[in-house]
Amino acid sequence: MLGTVLPGLCWIALYQWTGDRRFFFPYAMQYAAQMAATTTGPPVLREIAGSGSIVLVFALIRIAQSAGARVLLVEIVVASAVIALPRASIGGHSPREP
Repeated sequence: MLGTVLPGLCWIALYQWTGDRRFFFPYAMQYAAQMAATTTGPPVLREIAGSGSIVLVFALIRIAQSAGARVLLVEIVVASAVIALPRASIGGHSPREP
């Protein structure tokens, strides 16, 4: 489990060390992908409950950080792609599904 958490901790450490808010995005996306892979239930529910909740919290934090509408829109579009691409690459099925 530590191996899956460590990359996110590195991103958040870089964010804290540099103060550069751009490091917050890969941190949030790593955990969004991880939530989709580890949340139980039907695939669509996992994506909505797992990844969607992480992206929602990310967006709310970015709004609190005064992110502009254009920047926030780009981040949300990229976040959607980050969540959708792994699912598309395995044919719409989780590796745990038959």
